Amino acid sequence: MVGDRSTGLQWWQERWFVAAMAIVATIPLLWPTIPPLVDLPGHMGRYRVQLSLGSDHAWLFDWYDFRWQLIGNLGIDLLVIPLAKIFGLELAVKLIVLAIPPLTVAGYLLVAREASGWLAVVGIALDTEPGEYHVTVQQPGADERQVAFKVTGKQYAVQQLKVAPGMVNLSPEDEARVARETEKVRAALDGFTADVPPTLRLAQPVPGRRSSSFGLRRVFNGEARKPHSCMDIAAPTGTPIKAPLAGRVVDVGSYYFNGNNVIVDHGQGLVTMYCHLSRIRVEMGQQLAAGEVLGEVGATGRVTGPHLHWGVTLNGTMVDPALFLPPPAPKPKPAPKPNEKK
Repeated sequence: MVGDRSTGLQWWQERWFVAAMAIVATIPLLWPTIPPLVDLPGHMGRYRVQLSLGSDHAWLFDWYDFRWQLIGNLGIDLLVIPLAKIFGLELAVKLIVLAIPPLTVAGYLLVAREASGWLAVVGIALDTEPGEYHVTVQQPGADERQVAFKVTGKQYAVQQLKVAPGMVNLSPEDEARVARETEKVRAALDGFTADVPPTLRLAQPVPGRRSSSFGLRRVFNGEARKPHSCMDIAAPTGTPIKAPLAGRVVDVGSYYFNGNNVIVDHGQGLVTMYCHLSRIRVEMGQQLAAGEVLGEVGATGRVTGPHLHWGVTLNGTMVDPALFLPPPAPKPKPAPKPNEKK
């Protein structure tokens, strides 16, 4: 399960923005010796009396009565006493006042950040039976709690495909090879690292139309096989494939079904896979930046033509890559025809 806020923090929720705004809030108060706040001179007079009572200014008791009470400024009143002994009253008050705006700004922004809520993205396998399920949620400093959710049925289209007979009914040698390769690929897809992806929004790794969608019931040469658990994007051989998000290459290989294959770990159980490549342009363990080329579109493995077979897993469960893509841009309105009224 990957936890994130609305599939990625808004820019105004990022730590850098909170810190920047906290610093900016102090700027108007830096230059004046006494910050230009309306009631501050009156408070400073009270602080001066507070600090002088009980010393050699006994005459002050003829005019002032000082008692500790639970008021809104109690924290500042307490801070003034030790800070004034170190910095003097004016500088002590200025330091305290300088701290108020950044703390207030940071508090508002962090509250707004929390108010936006968390979105937990859970991978649900294609073969999950409809019914009631739950996830266990534990936040820092809180007890575990169960959050229920419901899985409903969904009907996927059927896709008929023609491939070489050896790609459907395997020989014993090929079956043994596929078993070994499946175990290796599964280990990479099941990986989990502590790095938190900056967003769950993925860029489409290669331009092109979607030739096969996630969930299609596939029939090869008239024989039913496992549902399509990835997205196929049609593109010419040699088209560069770009990493949709920063990550680390955790598997590189040439496999019976997948052909030339690359797997990238983006952190927190979010892993992506790229199959049927004509050329691999990364190495095992290589760190990739978002948008960096990792390979080229091809037609290796079990294919009917050149395309990218793109998979996304959450905690080892194959999920629909379309869920992570940006929403499609709105179609432009057709231009009005001549002499047509708007």
